[in-house]
Amino acid sequence: MKSVIGHLSLVLCWLAPAVSWAGVSVSMPLGGYYREGKYMPVGVHVDEPGEVEIRGLGGVNTRVAMTGKDVVAPVLVMRGPLSEMVVRAGGAEAKYAGPTRMLGNSERLVGVVGGDYELAKTLFAPAVVVAVQLNADDPLPGAGVASGMLDGLVMDQPVLERAGAAAIDELLTCGTVVAVKSENPPRLLAVWERQGAYWVGRRNIAGPSGAIVNESAYAPTYGWEPGWPASVRFQVMIMGAVFAAAMILMALVRGRWMVLGQMVIALGALGAEFTFARAHPALFTAAGSVVVRDGGVTQVDSWNYQACVKGTEAALRWNEVTWPMWESTSQLDAMKMELRCDGTGKPIGFVYRLPDRGRAAFMSRAFETTPAMTGNAGQSPMQGVARALYFGDGITPTGQQTDESYGQVLLERRGAK
Repeated sequence: MKSVIGHLSLVLCWLAPAVSWAGVSVSMPLGGYYREGKYMPVGVHVDEPGEVEIRGLGGVNTRVAMTGKDVVAPVLVMRGPLSEMVVRAGGAEAKYAGPTRMLGNSERLVGVVGGDYELAKTLFAPAVVVAVQLNADDPLPGAGVASGMLDGLVMDQPVLERAGAAAIDELLTCGTVVAVKSENPPRLLAVWERQGAYWVGRRNIAGPSGAIVNESAYAPTYGWEPGWPASVRFQVMIMGAVFAAAMILMALVRGRWMVLGQMVIALGALGAEFTFARAHPALFTAAGSVVVRDGGVTQVDSWNYQACVKGTEAALRWNEVTWPMWESTSQLDAMKMELRCDGTGKPIGFVYRLPDRGRAAFMSRAFETTPAMTGNAGQSPMQGVARALYFGDGITPTGQQTDESYGQVLLERRGAK
């Protein structure tokens, strides 16, 4: 079999085509490469700051409230082929006319600053390495998660400092392997190993490595019937009875006072309904988590679920690195989800449309030093998610907790110390 070790493609990102019309231009800082379920960076330039929409077939729309003329924002790609990437700003638009290509399962995209391509090959042998030359002055423009599709990142200490610890931390959370040429390991939470002149750090990801379409992600909601609890429904019944009785009594009053009284009662009922609706929104939420211990590093995946009875507009605030999860492609198409970002390209949250009896799921991932991990005797509904999406590759269960709505499943990577 012909070896693929050493096969290397160098992409000069800054030569990637940028197409401009009427004061709007779009570019691809990573050369148009993408991977399904991962965020990719898209660069936008406008002559006049304002709200900008980035959309393309196969991706989740991104909307940026630009305060300057340039921004790099994350776009979540869900299905290939990615095509018709368009940026709209006011009445103008620009279409990206350069090439886009989905990375294959045997390919690894590595960002390099300094030209040490041999290390890039060594990190992922025998995979096919696609190397991307990054800008040494601004290696990770925008939020770190925007470059979350990178499988590897090779740089020296000064470049690491220019990129910023927050951006590198987000890349590690996305599963990027980071190699830094320095005397000492970076002060970032990861498993660091010395490899020649470099320190190589990684976070061994368990479970989904990005957004997925998998019905198992919704396992905890199978028995969930969203709606107001009995106590709230009882309050509604009492309020209705009180207003109905008041209207009947007022009907016994003669003259103009009857009409005036009924108008006051009706206005009171409308006010009570408005206040009640604000206190009891039509969107219902539940949450659980999956915790994976791997030596001195612990992965904490927080799963958030939303549901409604009647169709409604919904939103979820960005927390840590977050990916939406879908049950089916039809659900993906129907929700019309959009990622909202601030003027620097940093994600703020998601907005979307839930249909009647609709549901949504999100997973937010963080890493921390290993805490004490103890379970209780309860059975967490999250065990269905853990069994389907986390078990395997040395991951074994150690316990469950039921302190929160869907509880918590505790896992450990076999051999971790």
